[in-house]
Amino acid sequence: DYALWASVPIGSYVVRGYVSSKKRRASITLRRGGYRLRLEYYEVLRLTLALHGVEAGICPGCMWVGYRWRWGWVRAYSFTEDGIHLYEGGTSSHLITAESGYRVALGISWRYLGAEGYVQNGETGWYVWMAPEL
Repeated sequence: DYALWASVPIGSYVVRGYVSSKKRRASITLRRGGYRLRLEYYEVLRLTLALHGVEAGICPGCMWVGYRWRWGWVRAYSFTEDGIHLYEGGTSSHLITAESGYRVALGISWRYLGAEGYVQNGETGWYVWMAPEL
């Protein structure tokens, strides 16, 4: 297996890419002042807007709103399709698989360690990660 990633700043833009023998991810981010606009692709195209910690986003079959602070986040999702894969978390490095309905998540992370608890369509779960892929 192999994996390559790059992050290149161009003015106020940051272009990021990730490719491996298992998956492909790409994103373009515009940052200025307290806001961030990100267009990214991994199986589905999604758009995220963040302003001083408050964030919202859309993709085909989903939308979410949340708040991110220095060491954690809380998010509420609405999914109209099953099987959508999204990278989420403090470092956007762990994968969630959507089921039609809702998901509410609360997480914390520090450097390469993280944990998230969630309620998805009435079922609860949690997971932890260490040294995530970028």
